[in-house]
Formats: sequence, structure tokens, C-alpha cells
Amino acid sequence: TNGSYTFYLTSDDNADLRVNGNYVAGVVTCCYTNSGTISLNGGTTYDIEVRQAEGGGGDYVTVEYSGPSIGRQVIPVSALSPY
Repeated sequence: TNGSYTFYLTSDDNADLRVNGNYVAGVVTCCYTNSGTISLNGGTTYDIEVRQAEGGGGDYVTVEYSGPSIGRQVIPVSALSPY
């Protein structure tokens, strides 16, 4: 569906999220969630890239999204395809 989508990135270390190479959200310190909103067109394939710099200790990254008729949730496997 065409519309605005918000992506939420949570990480225990530095991380950033890019859609089609464009920066959307980033985390620069432990255990925070940051978000960014972009407009997407329905029926179009987009590259989603998450980069993380592990600084020690635990290791986790979570990516969620919300959009037209989609409540905030972890991006389901059904919405993704292999690279």
C-alpha cells in the first residue's frame, strides 16, 4: 500500500537502518530505539539494510515497522525476500 511507513531500530550498540541506501534511523548508544518515517509505494521492492557495530557484551538488533493498516510490529518474514 502506498503511504508513510515508520521503521523502528533497537540495538545494544551502534546501528543504522537504510532503505534503498537512504538513512532512515540509527542508534548510537546501548539499548535505545530510534525511528524514522519514509514514503513507500505499494508493489515496489525495497532494499532494507541494517548495519551494526558490536561493542561487546550482548548482541541484538530488532527492526520493526508500522504503516497504512499495519500496527507496529517486527517485520514479518513473509514481507521479506532473500537478497
